[in-house]
Amino acid sequence: MPTNANMAIVSNDELRKMRGDIDKKGKGATREAAVLTASDIARMRQGARVTSDVDAAANKRIQEEQRAQ
Repeated sequence: MPTNANMAIVSNDELRKMRGDIDKKGKGATREAAVLTASDIARMRQGARVTSDVDAAANKRIQEEQRAQ
């Protein structure tokens, strides 16, 4: 298991850039692969918030009702 000393924190933008680099072929490709530990993936899942359109609309209504009070 990696320790904090040899583990990097990867933002979503950096992860997207890594994916783009991996998908590039030939000239301009900067990586052939990227390694993420299970703890990195778990941390990203905890930080991610996925909501459906219905949930987003319900949350918006609740916020508007709270502001009106």
